[in-house]
Amino acid sequence: MLVLVSFISFWFDAEATTARVLIGVTTLLTMTTTISGITSELPSATYTKAIDVWTGVCLFLIVASLLEFASVHYLLLLQKYKSVNEQRLVSEPESQRKSFAFRIPSSLAHKLDFLSRIIFPLAFLAFNILYWSICFASVRQWSDMCAKDCLFLGSIRDAHVKS
Repeated sequence: MLVLVSFISFWFDAEATTARVLIGVTTLLTMTTTISGITSELPSATYTKAIDVWTGVCLFLIVASLLEFASVHYLLLLQKYKSVNEQRLVSEPESQRKSFAFRIPSSLAHKLDFLSRIIFPLAFLAFNILYWSICFASVRQWSDMCAKDCLFLGSIRDAHVKS
C-alpha cells in the first residue's frame, strides 16, 4: 500500500515540490518504521527470509520514486536556467555570447514523469506476480513435504505399535 501511495506523486504537477517531497518522505519513513517493527518481532536468521525480499523491494521502489522526483526537479531547474540564459543571450551582442548552451528537450521532465506513471506500477505488478507465485509454490512444496513426513512418521508409529 505504501508503495502505491508513493506512486501518487507521479500524478502531481512536476513543480509541486512540497507535495511530492511530503508524500515521498512520509512513505519512506513509514516503510522504514514498518520494516523495523517487522524485523524486531521475527527471530533472527542468517538467511534471507521472504519478508526481507518483500520489504527490500518495497523500500527500493519508494526510494526510486524519490530519486525520480529529484531527477525531474533537476531537469526543470535546468530548463529554467536554459530559458533565462537564452533570454540573456538574445539581449547580448553576438561577440559576447558564449558557445556553451544546454541541450535539453523542453518536455523531458514531463516525459520522465509520464513514463514513471506507467513503468513504476508495472514493475511493482511484475514483482508481485513473481513474488507471490514463488511464495505459493514454496508453501505448496513445503506442505507436500510435511504431508509425506507425517505419513512416513505415521507408518513408523503404526509399525511400532503393532510390534
